[in-house]
Amino acid sequence: MKPIVNLNDLMQEKLCTIYDSEKQLKNKLPLILKKTTDGRLRNLIGTFVEEQENQRWRLKQVFEELFLQKSGKECEAIKAMLDEIKELDQCCMDTEVMDAGIITTLQHVIHYQIADYGAVSNYANTLELFKVANKIHLNLEEKKIMDKKLAILAEEWVNLKAKEVRV
Repeated sequence: MKPIVNLNDLMQEKLCTIYDSEKQLKNKLPLILKKTTDGRLRNLIGTFVEEQENQRWRLKQVFEELFLQKSGKECEAIKAMLDEIKELDQCCMDTEVMDAGIITTLQHVIHYQIADYGAVSNYANTLELFKVANKIHLNLEEKKIMDKKLAILAEEWVNLKAKEVRV
């Protein structure tokens, strides 16, 4: 990590973290989709994949506008969260319970991203980089909406199905 001496440096560091988290998520979502058995959850993850592609495109625009290079640094927090899927796959004996666990893992990732997107949006506004702030804020709002959709699906359907599983 390079030295962070001002708010712009911090914003750029966080943008690199966000970019890597989106890249890791892009690579893992198809695998997560394969492990999902509930049709409603599969559809929602499909929507997530499409939205995530648009969010990555906006991020690329931000990097171009700021003449910023994407670092090769891996976001360890997102990696650890996404690795939970492997653990769930090895431990879950029921597909309904697995689906509930997948939602939890996706929400962990999204909450982390919401925090980063919120901070970067605020930094960009403070630095009067309003175009950057708008793009980042749009990604932030889409993440919040997806989080809400996952929560509703869990509460109204997936968790109820998982509850019915008896050993």
